[in-house]
Amino acid sequence: MAPGGQFGTAAVAVVVSLAVHVVLNCPIQPVPSPTPPSAAYPPPNNLLQGLEKLGEGQLSGPEDVYVDAAAGGTLYTATRDGWLQRMQPNGTWERWRFVGGSGLLGIAPSADGSMLGLD
Repeated sequence: MAPGGQFGTAAVAVVVSLAVHVVLNCPIQPVPSPTPPSAAYPPPNNLLQGLEKLGEGQLSGPEDVYVDAAAGGTLYTATRDGWLQRMQPNGTWERWRFVGGSGLLGIAPSADGSMLGLD
């Protein structure tokens, strides 16, 4: 046997015996974390289920919405078919202005009260 062979065998035996000792006598036990208190979970929220969907089935892909509070709550929307449409406070829709194109990315009021269409 080579002179260093006995040392290598002894080192392996020591490492294996330490590993077995740690595995069998380890004071650490795997314990699952405690569940968080019920306050950590928010209560069920179903407030949005009672909302009315405006223009459903009447508008072609509405893109943006603007509510004109000064005009009594008139709602404007830009649709994919190129129309600016408005909904009166009584719930009726009208095709207000045709701007063309494949749809506007947004609408906004200007300082003078006219409507800006963002393409």
